[in-house]
Amino acid sequence: MGQVYLGRSPSGRQVAVKVVHGELAAEAHFRERFAREIAAMRRVGGF
Repeated sequence: MGQVYLGRSPSGRQVAVKVVHGELAAEAHFRERFAREIAAMRRVGGF
């Protein structure tokens, strides 16, 4: 799928940065699933 990195926001908060493979990013279904994953992480992970 890709790689996940630990980063920092400009305010200093830790953030997860996910870099996905280009061929996956080109697929509409994958982008929809990725958007749902982000929404779920915001609800439970404090992102």
